[in-house]
Amino acid sequence: MFEIGESPGYGTESGCGALPGAAALAADPLGSVESDKMAKTQAEKQKELRREKLAQIRKDVKSGNLVVRQMTKAERKKFPPKDKERAKRS
Repeated sequence: MFEIGESPGYGTESGCGALPGAAALAADPLGSVESDKMAKTQAEKQKELRREKLAQIRKDVKSGNLVVRQMTKAERKKFPPKDKERAKRS
């Protein structure tokens, strides 16, 4: 058993640092390819996807494959703006 204030297996007595894997990080001070590629959060993935889509839209507009224009009165009547509450939910 261990006494109050001691950590089981994380002390200097066990030969490793305060954190597991700290010795591996200290051995490669500049970092390696594996350590630089951290997993992205869902929000980061969504932001990156959005940036890519916007870049594609800009490219298509510039090349003439996509035209951005105002809606006609008939289109506005067929597709009215969303309600504020409905827009918040989606």
